[in-house]
This record gives sequence, structure tokens and C-alpha cells, in this order.
Amino acid sequence: MPQLLRRIAAKISNRFFSGTSSPRVNSCVPIRVTLNAPVASGKLTLEAVPLSIIGETVDLSLTGISFNVPSVRIREHYLVAEDRTLLAELELPNGRVSMTVRGLRYERLDNDDASAKYMIGATIIEILKSDLERYKDFLSQKKRRSKSNSLALNITKN
Repeated sequence: MPQLLRRIAAKISNRFFSGTSSPRVNSCVPIRVTLNAPVASGKLTLEAVPLSIIGETVDLSLTGISFNVPSVRIREHYLVAEDRTLLAELELPNGRVSMTVRGLRYERLDNDDASAKYMIGATIIEILKSDLERYKDFLSQKKRRSKSNSLALNITKN
């Protein structure tokens, strides 16, 4: 049901705001999200410790990504927090891509506490040129594949 609502909202949004955002590609690839958590003990601040969580992407674009993870935080550190940047590593078929992202929103997907998942929407802050080329290649391949599948099924998109 939540995915149906998201699709409807996306179609409405596309009607009113078409051309104002980067086209999204649905894709499920492994992702590792790492944050550098500051370590403080009283007045002593130590070097940040990298903490990671594994998930899978939902959709990708040139300006942002969304992904599902089993928790919205790592230890006491929330993935979506003001001015918190994350390192996202995507395992694409054409190679690993690393990018710096900032979480903008999150949504709990399951009501069951034992199997709860969260979808996080993030904007891409920085990506190396070599990774950007690999990422663009992957997105264009997915778009071509999606178009050819739609044509084979005689489906037209408005």
C-alpha cells in the first residue's frame, strides 16, 4: 500500500513539476552507508569513528538517491540529521560508486517492529568524476532497458 501511494504521489508531482527534477530510475542495488561519528568524552574529543549500515537502493537520479535500511540510526546517531553527511557506496554491475550524500527525509515502511525497514531520501552532495561517469553510464543503461521493456510490452508513458 505505501508503494502505491508513493507512485500516485510521484505521478501527480510529475504532472505539476515535470522538468524541475532529475529523472529517477528504479533500481535495487546493494548500498553501504557510512557516517563518521564524533567520539567525545567530557572535554576530550577524539577522532571520528566510521559506522556503517547495509541496505539496498530504491531509486536513483543524478541529483539524489533513495534507499532502504533496517534502521534509521547507527547506535545513537541518526542517518537523517541536520548537516549530517554520509558516504554512500553503491555496488553497481559496472563497478563501485562512492558519493557523499545528505539525508533529507525518512519513512518507516513496516509496522512490525521485528522487521521494520526505513526508506531514506538523500541528495547527492559530491561525487568524484570517475564515479560520476560510471554512475551516469549505469543510469543510461537502466533507462534504455526500461524503454525497451516498455516497447516490448506495448506500454506507452505519458
